[in-house]
Amino acid sequence: MSSGIWSAASGAIANLTAMDVAATNAANVDTHGYRAEHTIFRELLGKSNPNLPGNVDGRDLRYAVVDETGTDTKSGGTIVTGRPLDGSILGEGYFSIQTDKGERFTRSGAIQVAPDGTLVDNNGNPFNSAGGGPIIIPPNAKKAEITPDGSILVNGQTAGRLRISKPETNAQLWREGHLRFEIRGNAVPVSNPRIEPGALEGSNVSAVKAMLDIVAANRAYDACQRAIESFSESDKKAVAGLMKA
Repeated sequence: MSSGIWSAASGAIANLTAMDVAATNAANVDTHGYRAEHTIFRELLGKSNPNLPGNVDGRDLRYAVVDETGTDTKSGGTIVTGRPLDGSILGEGYFSIQTDKGERFTRSGAIQVAPDGTLVDNNGNPFNSAGGGPIIIPPNAKKAEITPDGSILVNGQTAGRLRISKPETNAQLWREGHLRFEIRGNAVPVSNPRIEPGALEGSNVSAVKAMLDIVAANRAYDACQRAIESFSESDKKAVAGLMKA
């Protein structure tokens, strides 16, 4: 079997991953707090097996792989909702939430009030306060709102301040689901965070770019498929020639 068929196959698999990522981006164009993913292609070098017919001992084989994706960290647009507990972070930083896996981070500021008064996200995960622990709204509260510095006011009094954090230098941001991230390394507080009350951050996905990425990955996949078919046809002709000899 021609060694080139494996390079073409690896390219096809990598472009299938790229199509999946682009399709996920396209599906989240209207998801508030969503940040686009992008594929990171990498070339691997391997050695061919000299025991296979047609292979040369020591020949380098090149494979394309996508073993990780990156996150586009630029901010999305601001969507005004007028809801008092909606907040959009302006600039750097992430809201800190507490999950069953530990502290996680999100750009989604759609704050909900749980039955016990705890401020939570749409999945029921509590928002962490700057001082540690959740922020709880008392049952007799008539009004709760977020302020431009991330404080939560209840009936005009400060009930707590949301923790806004960012990855420290050399720390890595890892996606966990569509809207949640893990910081591998240290998370540090954002100095003087800025929040736009009554608003949410929109997705930073460009619908046009997402569709173009799908088309490009699909074309690249088709090219790899044609290469595989070509190598396969060459192998068949080579085998037929050997049988006639």
